[in-house]
Amino acid sequence: MANRPQSRLSALLFFLTVLSCNALPAVNAVTASRGADPAVDYAALARIAPWDDRNYQLTQADVALLSPDESSADDLVPAFFRVELRRANPELPTSGEAQYPRSAFQRFKQKYYGYLINGRVYSELRLDDNGDFEVVLERGKTEKQYLKALLATEIRINSPEHGDAESAIAINPLNTQRVIAGTNGGAGGQSMWYSANGGSSWTRASNLTGANICCDPTVAWSGTAAIAYTATLGNGVYVYRSIDNGQSWGTNVVVPTTNGSVDKEYLHVDTQPLSPHFEKVYICWHLSNVQKFSRSTDLGLTFSTPLTFTGNPTGIGCDLTSDSSGSVYYFYPATDTRQIILKKSTDGGASFATPVVVATTQGSFDFPIPAMPVRRVFMYTSADVDLSQSSFRNTIYVAYTDSTALDVNTDPTANHARVQVAYSRDGGAQWTVRTPHAIADANTVDRFHPWLKVDNNGRVHVVFYDTRNSAAGTRTGVDFYYSYSETGGDTWSAPTRLTTLNMLPATDGFEWGDYNGMDMQLTKALGIYTDRRDEADGQGLTVDAYATDAFAVIGALPAANGVFANGFE
Repeated sequence: MANRPQSRLSALLFFLTVLSCNALPAVNAVTASRGADPAVDYAALARIAPWDDRNYQLTQADVALLSPDESSADDLVPAFFRVELRRANPELPTSGEAQYPRSAFQRFKQKYYGYLINGRVYSELRLDDNGDFEVVLERGKTEKQYLKALLATEIRINSPEHGDAESAIAINPLNTQRVIAGTNGGAGGQSMWYSANGGSSWTRASNLTGANICCDPTVAWSGTAAIAYTATLGNGVYVYRSIDNGQSWGTNVVVPTTNGSVDKEYLHVDTQPLSPHFEKVYICWHLSNVQKFSRSTDLGLTFSTPLTFTGNPTGIGCDLTSDSSGSVYYFYPATDTRQIILKKSTDGGASFATPVVVATTQGSFDFPIPAMPVRRVFMYTSADVDLSQSSFRNTIYVAYTDSTALDVNTDPTANHARVQVAYSRDGGAQWTVRTPHAIADANTVDRFHPWLKVDNNGRVHVVFYDTRNSAAGTRTGVDFYYSYSETGGDTWSAPTRLTTLNMLPATDGFEWGDYNGMDMQLTKALGIYTDRRDEADGQGLTVDAYATDAFAVIGALPAANGVFANGFE
């Protein structure tokens, strides 16, 4: 970094010095003598972004990483954090407003809690007389106090309602500020939500139409991002379209099945422009544990007569994904044979090949654990394909919950849940199974309800529940955790905790529902999960849908893909 051309550094320092439109407020006065490098104009750094005393650590070589057009980047992150971002990702733009990811501020708050000034952390900003942001030097906290008080990036979606859980989320692929979500909405059936600010706040959308609206939300966007889709269960399987970014939903399109016992539907759209099946909409579900499938070739306006996978292992909890050539992959856990099953279509869902066994499992359908003794952990599948230009392009992934030994239906304490991720690099013919978390503590920590996504650089991400922070020996308290792989699913990072408090399950029989969700588009990642905490609105412990933001490792994969910490396989 120190070898950058001196001419650029000189130009940058001159540029920072002459910025006069963002005069530094006196309350945040900068003392140059506190800086680590006399050659740096620290006051100039305060004129491009809110001040933070960690800027004093910057040297001339650090400042050289900033862009010549830094003041145009209207982000609320201080200079030192901008340097961190540019050091981690040298490909960041160097001009205009969009030089940093929209999640930069959330990442800054998650890592540093706020702006450090004279030994205390401040979280509030205000506009000064010039229309620029300054740190409000009131209500400051020590870092320890702030860590305890701050809920990081946990965002309650269904405020002020209660009882929403078992959720799905999808980010607009062209505008990551637009996000849709669906939740099981208690007595009112499935609820739909939308965000226009990247998931920072949420608004309830119009009610879904149709008789006996139930549950099991699934959401997606079209490849052009012009249409948002959702589906729910009713007197059959209902599909809906939105052309206003999820604010309202059209009349329900009934997939040709009218049986009210349909269950666990999942929707997928082929979003690859070069695919021969671009913009086809696929949906799967089961009826009496027999897997079903239908497709739409007219942007979700009508759906085909369903295929019925008779003669195959029965199962519940399907998931769909597709690769760059348009091949469709249909996954589900078999209910009786203790297997994860794949059915593949190479003709856009017109027909499917003989099923392939992805993996054998120790669990069967569901099994009780101390954190979920009543509803029981459901062995749902979550699948995705690497559509990036990485060396792992078109690798297929599927995550699922399993037990570490043959499950015991009557004794929650006898079962131990773990997350498994299987991958295939040959179109689904052969599979390798890995565990994306520690295995040494398998008898004392349960992990369950995973959701998996692959980003546009080929990094694989998985979120799941984890009981490691429970009271000693109980395995009842739950947190939301995250792990990632930069080696095509072969090795995994040590999991990171995303929730700030350990939660006990509800006593209403729903507990943690059946699944969580996650989506990633460009540099944006959002997880969604069932949360139980004491809300500030006086309602006490409630079951709600929460989102978590700015948690994922992003950017290009390392040039050399190495192995993560020991203890992971």
